[in-house]
Amino acid sequence: MYEKFMLTTEKLNSFILEPKSIPVKSKNYVPRKTDTLFWIFYIIIHGFSEYELIGTNSFEVEKTEKYRLIELLRKKEYKDILKKNKITKIKEDLEDDLGHKERITHKTFFALCYTHKINVLFLHRQKCFQVHGGNPEDIYHVVRKYDPPDENPHGNFKYVYEVEATNKDREKYKNTFFQWECIDRPLKAISYYKVKDLTDICILLKLTEDLKKNKQEIYDMLINIL
Repeated sequence: MYEKFMLTTEKLNSFILEPKSIPVKSKNYVPRKTDTLFWIFYIIIHGFSEYELIGTNSFEVEKTEKYRLIELLRKKEYKDILKKNKITKIKEDLEDDLGHKERITHKTFFALCYTHKINVLFLHRQKCFQVHGGNPEDIYHVVRKYDPPDENPHGNFKYVYEVEATNKDREKYKNTFFQWECIDRPLKAISYYKVKDLTDICILLKLTEDLKKNKQEIYDMLINIL
């Protein structure tokens, strides 16, 4: 089913893995397309100039690019990168996202960032997931997910690329947000935590009024907030 979009080995090997420099577009940029998270990834890799040249060919470019990414993810070197970062179910989740779904999930986005050597701070509510795809000294791109409709100032578009995020902003996200470690869910099972672990998260998030609750109540409250 992928043959229509499959590229030659030569073209695959010529795919640029290093993100291009990106001219400042606006403080918070939202690609006005259905799969906003995919297009944020595309902009990070190719730059705004190439993105804007697509024009009315976005559907064709998106399909071609997604199937090219599927072929890349099938290569052993990329599978090894994903395995190292504890990303599994490549065919069931990642290929299905890219080949059949209208929008990719954050798991697929993280996988693409790891395999393309991109550092990202992915923000949602009061949690931050750090993707250490490139060198530690490389820039960390900031992408934020909103929960529509009430929390989303950008209409129905869930994801925002914070183009002008500063180093101060990045340090704030690293130090004052809950550091989300598991790709599939922000918190592990309640049995993993001691009461102190959960109260420490509350203190980090400035939820000190909730410290008198029992372990299950604190855990449930954090699940709702995170």
